[in-house]
Amino acid sequence: MTEKLQSILEAEGLSALLDKFNEQGVTDSILGDLTDSDLKELGVDKLGERKRLLAHFGKSGGGAVAGSVAGESAAEASGGATSKTAATPAEATKDSPWVNTLGMPFVPIPRFDTLFCIWPVRVQDYEAYCMASGAKYPHIGFQQEQDHPIVSVSWDNAIEFCVWLTGKERSEGKIDDKTVYRLPTDLEWSAAVGLPDEPEATPAERSEKAPGYPWGLRWPPPNKSGNYHPELEVDSFEHTSPVGSFPANAFGLSDMGGNVWELCMDWHDPSQKDRVVRGASWRLDYAPEGLLSSFRYYIPAWGYDFNGFRCVLVGGSSR
Repeated sequence: MTEKLQSILEAEGLSALLDKFNEQGVTDSILGDLTDSDLKELGVDKLGERKRLLAHFGKSGGGAVAGSVAGESAAEASGGATSKTAATPAEATKDSPWVNTLGMPFVPIPRFDTLFCIWPVRVQDYEAYCMASGAKYPHIGFQQEQDHPIVSVSWDNAIEFCVWLTGKERSEGKIDDKTVYRLPTDLEWSAAVGLPDEPEATPAERSEKAPGYPWGLRWPPPNKSGNYHPELEVDSFEHTSPVGSFPANAFGLSDMGGNVWELCMDWHDPSQKDRVVRGASWRLDYAPEGLLSSFRYYIPAWGYDFNGFRCVLVGGSSR
């Protein structure tokens, strides 16, 4: 029987693959046993599509699919080094991330007892939040896949997502009642991108003080260094790109430069009018100072199609 298989492929817009699945003898009874490698051989080329199919197949019966897929996703983002996932947040390392219930992998960063998600919050993560909470999905003026970073979210939207995720995973026993998800602070983000300690009091005062870019010290950016403005000619994406599309940094973190500006907890300066965003985006059309790892941009409370956010995990048993 292949009724479930057929309905899942139709829902994902992959009906054309049904004949290939049938040729290989895939039936509903073995969907839960399929692996990411199996789907690659069956012609499912996109990582995001494989992840969604495995999630559907897992619900049809069979094993701990989500965790294994998240581990393989983390491996691809970090250049293939990851072979397993950590059992608890306290055991997370660069090569063995801790993975939450949404398949978001977390690794430690220098100088802080903070775990960073290796990529920004994705469309599929934010959709799960909207479906569970009734929150409104943002209007986005271009096409995005499930594994692209969510954009057009405000600082308040990002905070609400973190609050929801904290409550969800506490209720499911995934984290303890002292552990929370939140946005990174400005200084945590600096540590995660590889900057040294910054003594200045505010993000505005720290901006452009330290040399260096996410890819190194030299200008211009090398090919495939990140998803930046088309004029820089370093990537082939017109808008956002799938998270983890470019090499991870020394700590196993992807997209610390380009793709989307990432919201931080901090105000930009004492006026408390704008929030800090870090890392540059696909729309960045000025250089080179705007691409410095130490550059701080800032935006009002509402969201734009060039900004997203990244979650960190802190407290309790997180480390």
